[in-house]
Amino acid sequence: MPVLEESDLHEYAVLWSAGGVDDYGNPTVSAPVEIPCRWLIGMRESLDAEGNIIGVSDTVIVDRAIPIGSILWKGRLKDLPSSPTDLKQVIEYRETPDVKGRKRRRMVLLSRYSDQLPEYT
Repeated sequence: MPVLEESDLHEYAVLWSAGGVDDYGNPTVSAPVEIPCRWLIGMRESLDAEGNIIGVSDTVIVDRAIPIGSILWKGRLKDLPSSPTDLKQVIEYRETPDVKGRKRRRMVLLSRYSDQLPEYT
């Protein structure tokens, strides 16, 4: 039986982890991997680190830490089209430990992203 923090991850997403920047200052990402998740769709507002209001298009419960700037696409890796659309970028990462501090509930907040992926590293 999975732990409570990961028990409702019945959907899938394709993740391109943020990898930094290339020689020209453009963002780079790693090769795509499929991860289990719980994808919650709904617009809302949140505050960024500077206290500015930002628009959040989706909230995703995940099984791992995901760096800010990473890109997610809802679906399976085998169904990924050559030019995916409806990409989302991670704008915030939250982690909540259980009472004993052994397991963590991980959540990312997403914002709409362009339909063109950065270069792979």
